[in-house]
Amino acid sequence: MDRSLGSLYSPIPKNHIKYEGSVYEHRVRPRDEKRVLVEVDVFPSNGTGIGGQHVKQGKHRVVLYQSDLEDLEAATASPQQIRDWDDAVASYEAQRERWVVGAVGKNDGSEQYRIKRERALAQYGDTTPSLEFCRKHPLGRPPVTSWRVLAENLDAPDTDTNRESKRLEHLIGQLVDGLGKAVSQKQTGRNGG
Repeated sequence: MDRSLGSLYSPIPKNHIKYEGSVYEHRVRPRDEKRVLVEVDVFPSNGTGIGGQHVKQGKHRVVLYQSDLEDLEAATASPQQIRDWDDAVASYEAQRERWVVGAVGKNDGSEQYRIKRERALAQYGDTTPSLEFCRKHPLGRPPVTSWRVLAENLDAPDTDTNRESKRLEHLIGQLVDGLGKAVSQKQTGRNGG
């Protein structure tokens, strides 16, 4: 890490995870904690922050620390909120359609009507689905529609702490292998080898 410019400007490691032949990045500061791979469905058109990472609108796979799941749960819309959002969209569309019909009349199938309708739709501004939704839920719609865990207990990224532990585990493994080979060679020699 380049400390000359401070941690604000130092690069964030990619902390790769492999799962089912794909590689996922976990672009946050590494810490010695197990991770999970989740599939999230993000609602806002400009995305949202999940576990310190920006996730775009739509369904995406994201690597998180296990402790981030609690915050993800808190940012997820309840089934009732999802139904209320659908009701708000339907209410908005019905109000807008009533306004358009009042402004330009009923559809006569002409090109002139289509142009008038497009202008009227562009001018409509009495409400939005978000305003309709906020009548029942003043805090607005949570940014996550749904999520599910795809893989649990994924390795923690390399940190100073676990890097030394992994090195020691590797050395102990080599020592055990070496001792096993030495013992088998000694037994082979005793048995007439």
